[in-house]
This record gives sequence, structure tokens and C-alpha cells, in this order.
Amino acid sequence: MNILITAGATVEYIDNIRFITNISTGRTASTIADLLKDKSSITYLYSKTVKYMPSKNKKIRFIEFSDFKSLNNILRDELKKNHYDIIIHSAAVSDFSVKEIISGHRRYKAPFNGKIKSDGDINLILIKNFKIIDRIREYSKNKKIVIIGFKLTSTNNKHKRLDMISDVKSDIVVHNDINEISEKNHIFNLYSNSKIICSVNNEKELAEALRKIIFV
Repeated sequence: MNILITAGATVEYIDNIRFITNISTGRTASTIADLLKDKSSITYLYSKTVKYMPSKNKKIRFIEFSDFKSLNNILRDELKKNHYDIIIHSAAVSDFSVKEIISGHRRYKAPFNGKIKSDGDINLILIKNFKIIDRIREYSKNKKIVIIGFKLTSTNNKHKRLDMISDVKSDIVVHNDINEISEKNHIFNLYSNSKIICSVNNEKELAEALRKIIFV
């Protein structure tokens, strides 16, 4: 079985030094890859910012991405060129990229080549990125590819959570909410067709649950 896993946060550059990103560490994806590698061939797309990586193994092929654009291009080319049975799209992809930087009366196209002077205020013009997960089946050589997507929410309203989960275009949605993440626990809820499959308390339990689903 061929599995493609994405991991970590995109890095959206302002100039050669500064960028916008998020706090994704890649720990969830690396835990999943380590547990699945014995039964599958894995292509692991990871951000340069990840803190956790799966152990080196001949059954894992590593490819690094940086920003939204590079992740989308690599993912599109991989899916068109190679047959994948499953994609686990765990990467925390930025909703926005930097289009322009305004410094004083000057406007610069992002990313600025060099370092913008820090002697005054700057304004950033951000553009909305499309949802890569919405294009996975279009990109894929295998139109029956199983898509496992992730959704992070920030609300205690269960009806609002379900609405947000139903918008994710995947066969299985792995949901977590920042209100349910602590030092001891990281609760994940697995959904299919907006119906809950199971709930787990940490990354290792999530990896075990996905292994049972994939290798049923």
C-alpha cells in the first residue's frame, strides 16, 4: 500500500529573513508514519520547520517543502505521477500568503529580496489561499484515493464544530479543538460522513486508530 503523508507548517515569506507560519510541530504526522511504515510504502512531505520526524527507514521517502505554493506543486506532481492508495494530509497549511509589503510610501512584491528595514511600520497585504485538500482527487492519478484530512477548531459549540467538519472534503476527518489540548492529553475525534467513528487521547492512539482503519 502506498501512502502519502504531509507534515508541519507552511512558511509564507515576507522577505528573506521574516515569514508567517504557525506552531505545528509535525509530531502527529511523524507518529503516524512510524506506526504505518512496516506495512506500507510512505512518501513523507515535511516542512523545514518541523521539530519531530519519523525514524529513518528504507520504506519512507522524504521530500521537503517550504511555502503554500511549493507544497501544492509537489503534492500535485506526486499525485499525478505516482499511484497512491491513501493520503494523510496532516500539514498545517496557511490560509493566507503574503502578496505585498507596504513600507512608508513604497510597495514591494512579496517575498522581498533582502531584508526590509525595521526603522518604521510596515503593512502586509495577504491573499487567501485555496484549500489544497479540495484539489487532491483532481490531482490524483488514482481517482479512488482515500483522503484523510485534519481540521483544527477553536469553539466549544458542537453544532459549529460539525458544520466546520462537514466542509472538509475527505473520506475521514481527524478533528481536534484547541480547547481540548493540554500537556497531558491531545484529544482527536475521527469522523466519516459527519458521523463520529471514535475518539482518542493522544497522537499514538490516533496512529493506532488509523492503522486499524487502513489495514482493516
